[in-house]
Amino acid sequence: MEQNSFLMKVLFISPGDPLTEPLLWAGIARSILDLMREEGLDVTLQVVPRTFAEKAMRMRRKLHWVGGRRGYELWSDPLVFAARGRALRKAIRGMSYDVVFSWMPWCLRLVDSSKPKLFWYDTTFVQTQPLYFANLTASSTRRCTAIDRRATEEAVCAIYSTKWAADSAVRDYGILEEKVRVLPFGPNLEAPTDTEMIQVWAARHKSRLMGIKCLFVGLDWKRKGGDVAVEAVRLLRSRNVNVELHIVGATPVLNGDDKTFVKCHGKLDKSKEPEREEMKRLYRESHIFVLPTRADSSPVAMSEAFAFGLPCIVSGNGGICQMVTQGVDGIAHQLSPHLASDVAHSIERLAQDTNAFELMAKAARSASRERFSWKRSGGELAKIIGNLG
Repeated sequence: MEQNSFLMKVLFISPGDPLTEPLLWAGIARSILDLMREEGLDVTLQVVPRTFAEKAMRMRRKLHWVGGRRGYELWSDPLVFAARGRALRKAIRGMSYDVVFSWMPWCLRLVDSSKPKLFWYDTTFVQTQPLYFANLTASSTRRCTAIDRRATEEAVCAIYSTKWAADSAVRDYGILEEKVRVLPFGPNLEAPTDTEMIQVWAARHKSRLMGIKCLFVGLDWKRKGGDVAVEAVRLLRSRNVNVELHIVGATPVLNGDDKTFVKCHGKLDKSKEPEREEMKRLYRESHIFVLPTRADSSPVAMSEAFAFGLPCIVSGNGGICQMVTQGVDGIAHQLSPHLASDVAHSIERLAQDTNAFELMAKAARSASRERFSWKRSGGELAKIIGNLG
């Protein structure tokens, strides 16, 4: 018998506090918490307590780096994991709940409960370890993979933001396909209304005549491909294409010539109203979103770009390329030695073909409504949880 999701009590476990850390996991943790409450779920937030064992083991991680050794994932250390588990179980003792949820799979392993467990994340550890954590020690890699696998096996539903991640759970962990769901993340900025977008379209149509503004959003300059974006724009400028690159997040060192067409806006904190408005302004006034990453799971910046009707030119290993409908709302390139040239070609094509640009921009906006929507994904999440009763 299906239970109404409005009656379900959800214990929301988080490794950090999304209420006091609004940028936790790029703001996704807070967005998930908010949308669950908006869907009528009775949600109790419980942050995994910090422990003395964790503080003590931080020295071990520092010694790994100071000694030139490989990385050490603190959360997977047996002493830290056991201590945090004891502290969490003590904190939730006596609580009444129907479902245990976390956005971070390993948190579910800390809870000793017969209640259904589920998570909503962007990847499996085994798939992203070579991409994000290539410098980990062998012992850390084994422990992290084992914990992630076990958490996924024990979950009644493993939710991922892309098919790329969901396929890994089935292929690499042997999870049954019927246990795995795909729910894309939405934007962590308020999307313009349809009425506001009419004004945005008109302004963009006019401003394109004065040059193309490309937007890059990312903190990890190298992994996100910031150097590739700069090189692509540099190539276009050498061919007398009037284009400039606006950078949010990273603060790269630029040479004198690059400073004439690369504008750095620094790290903008979307939890602060002035910086949030500046971020929205940049999305509104840009023409193309460029993120030639080397590896990325499902960057929320792309969901934001779609929400503001920006065609997305991307690349990389991971789920990022699945976010694009090739040639419709964006262009996804394969990693190659000539990636900068490929990206430059795609920008130039959209700069020169007004019809192609406008069709792709409108398709990007549609993608936001139809796929990368918190409201849509939140409704599906509420149904999943409701059916667990």
